[in-house]
Amino acid sequence: MEPLKYFTGKLSREQWILTAIAAAGLLLRIGYLLEFAGLPHFDFAIGADVEEYHGRAQEILHGRFLPEHPEIHAPLYSWFLALLYWLTDSQVAWVRALQVALNFAAYAGLTALLRRQQAPFKVQAGFFAGAMLVPVLVFHQAELISETLFAPLICAFMWLMELGKSRRRCVAGAGVILGGLILTHGLMLFFAAAEVGFALLRKRRQTAALLTAGIMAAVVPVVVIKSVHYGKITGIQDNSGYNLWIGHNPDATGGCYLRPGKMWREPLNLVKRQAAARKVSENRIFVEKIGGFYRNDPVQLVILPVKKLLLLLSPGEPVAGADCEALIRMTKVQFYGSGMFAVVIVLALCGTYWAWRDREKRYEHYYLLLIAGTAAALLTVVSGRYRQGMIPGILLLAALGAAKLDRKALYLAVAVFFAGTLLIVRNITGGGEAASVLGEAEYRRGNIFAAKQYLLTAEQELDDPARYDNMLGAIAEKEGDLNEAQRRYRNALTAEPDYAAAWLNLGHLLFRQPGKRQEAVALLEQGVKLDPAGHSGYNLLGVAAAECKNFALAEKYFTLAVKKAPGNSDYENNLVRCRQLARAIKKELKK
Repeated sequence: MEPLKYFTGKLSREQWILTAIAAAGLLLRIGYLLEFAGLPHFDFAIGADVEEYHGRAQEILHGRFLPEHPEIHAPLYSWFLALLYWLTDSQVAWVRALQVALNFAAYAGLTALLRRQQAPFKVQAGFFAGAMLVPVLVFHQAELISETLFAPLICAFMWLMELGKSRRRCVAGAGVILGGLILTHGLMLFFAAAEVGFALLRKRRQTAALLTAGIMAAVVPVVVIKSVHYGKITGIQDNSGYNLWIGHNPDATGGCYLRPGKMWREPLNLVKRQAAARKVSENRIFVEKIGGFYRNDPVQLVILPVKKLLLLLSPGEPVAGADCEALIRMTKVQFYGSGMFAVVIVLALCGTYWAWRDREKRYEHYYLLLIAGTAAALLTVVSGRYRQGMIPGILLLAALGAAKLDRKALYLAVAVFFAGTLLIVRNITGGGEAASVLGEAEYRRGNIFAAKQYLLTAEQELDDPARYDNMLGAIAEKEGDLNEAQRRYRNALTAEPDYAAAWLNLGHLLFRQPGKRQEAVALLEQGVKLDPAGHSGYNLLGVAAAECKNFALAEKYFTLAVKKAPGNSDYENNLVRCRQLARAIKKELKK
């Protein structure tokens, strides 16, 4: 679209329609972000996976380019998040806005590509309308999760493949983008494999070779650097076996039935102990468990894939995964737009039929996205987050379906929207999880009373006594009720002896009490043993050693604290002060 036309007013009818859709999408995003900004957790990186990405991004910002232990997430998003933090001075609110803007641009770019490919205008407009106006997509785009990068990278890949029809080197660039997708999320291996495999199937050997070369150029250096650093062969991420096991065990539902908390930690901690006792990797233990499950119950080989396929067709978000549905629906934009994705799913099913009937081949990359996403879900679990990689394909099929519908079908779509909204709103789950996140956010904001009310609600609804006793203990400590704080911390350790945070918090509490220093040190040592990343424990151990005039040991602990939490000025000051005192004592001894 030529910018000059906006100043002269010479826009075509089609351009006016696309401009109106873009304006509506922009207003929806601004409205959502403004409403989200009124919620306690808007300014914080809180939640499953979110905190890990945030922590890793902060490490990168402070010069630790490789983590101490292999990551459980693919690495690229953490680097992207670090870049956004660098640009925004670590303001989470601005990062959310930038991610939403980037996705807005990505879907505008995909619509422009459909225009270049001479897709019917109804398909262009339907695709763009779906991308702009379905509220739940905006939720995922504002979250600090790797799937945020899917749409921009997919847009770049598809444009390079289009340009590659006349410039072959662009295909190699598309391969690099595929490698970037793999480094963003391991399940994108399926999409890369689908693209290369399809090229081979169509006897496009040069395309397959260029794509493969690009993928290798992006992925191999990362794997080699990590393997050299850790002294063992290391993939792009660690602990993949756990995700596979969640989708393949006697209790599996097809979705991520294990919610964050005690039920998530228990099987993971059990396998950690088994792996340590056998001196093998945790992934090996999980793979053995999956094999044993299917040998003992082969019927599930048929039942589980069917469950997952049905879940993929569900309009509810999240179908499964780490996101809490009650949090997704907290804003009015999301609450009243709940049924819109139901319409998209119904239209996509219609579009699938017409695409097959008309042998529509120009959208092959979108079809491959859907095939790859389905294969990934069958191997792991169905998740609202994972489905973000399928969204361009789903929207394209929905647009094909909408293009074929008549006015009567429009009335049907409206009915599906209201029915979907009613069904989803009446069955919103995750109130306890939402209260947990909001309670932690209020605590960080300093609103102790509000935090306590949220956490007491969460404590009643969720079976995670260690977490809630530990957090309520911290609140009691803030309120000055040290006896209640100590009771809560000890209750947390009784409920879950491996809960490192409670060991550290109890150690912190006793550290300041007369006659409790020795017990406190023992508690802190146990805490950092259970959680080697427990930087606050190392810092207090350093303080204890310094007070005993053991500056060599104190320096060791302070150095570990700084290493675990680079950029923490308190830890850095303690380390500098410790070294100064050690030098001063040496000078006195020399005199």
